[in-house]
Amino acid sequence: MKQNLLFQKYQHPMARTTDPKSSHNAAAKHRNKAESNRQHVAALVQMSPGLTSKKLAEIYAVTTGLDRHEIARRLPECEARNLVISVGRGSGNELKWFPSKEGGNL
Repeated sequence: MKQNLLFQKYQHPMARTTDPKSSHNAAAKHRNKAESNRQHVAALVQMSPGLTSKKLAEIYAVTTGLDRHEIARRLPECEARNLVISVGRGSGNELKWFPSKEGGNL
């Protein structure tokens, strides 16, 4: 739980302070897109709980435009924001994703 709070308060910068303005503009654009994708991914988990990122992508890639890698990238971020929870950590287990109680309805 403490780790989740840490991730909520700290966001890794998407551009270095020494990067040109164009990099900062691209980072801002990507930050908005990433947030939108997080909301979509959390909604997918609410609609189909208990699936892996691969299975979510197989079902929803065509309708959402999100591929497996984007879904897999956003799920831990959703978990850090208490929107979803993962089950199945450990050797040889695939992570399955469920809506969190704190996440409520999106």
